Amino acid sequence: MVPIKSLGPGVVKRVEQDGRVSVYWLEANFDSCLDLGDVRLMGQDAHVVSVYRHNEQGSAKLRKHMVVADAGLLHNWTVELWSSNIVRAIRNSDGAAWTFSFNWMLNRIEVWWPQPPDDDDAEALVAAEAATEDK
Repeated sequence: MVPIKSLGPGVVKRVEQDGRVSVYWLEANFDSCLDLGDVRLMGQDAHVVSVYRHNEQGSAKLRKHMVVADAGLLHNWTVELWSSNIVRAIRNSDGAAWTFSFNWMLNRIEVWWPQPPDDDDAEALVAAEAATEDK
């Protein structure tokens, strides 16, 4: 048995033929099947952004998992915060990655697009901004 507060957010993997929902629990790092009535859905647009802080030696420590429901994300993301003001957004579905710099003076992500950003670029930026809101 795992205490509820140790589960963290869960990602729905699939709905089984018997109507039960297969969920992967991020904090607890395991899968389970639940009755649909036991699952609180956060909405079709809700996605998880997992934020990791890296130290100078490169080892990563999980800071938090965030459920982002109203930012237009289409994927779940991992965002890495590096000590040298580098923010890396990695799309979980395919491993595609974007690297940004963080401006401490202005408390924001800095981008320079050689052309208008496409949808993937914009979504990576939204994930990185969500992860650095309280940086």
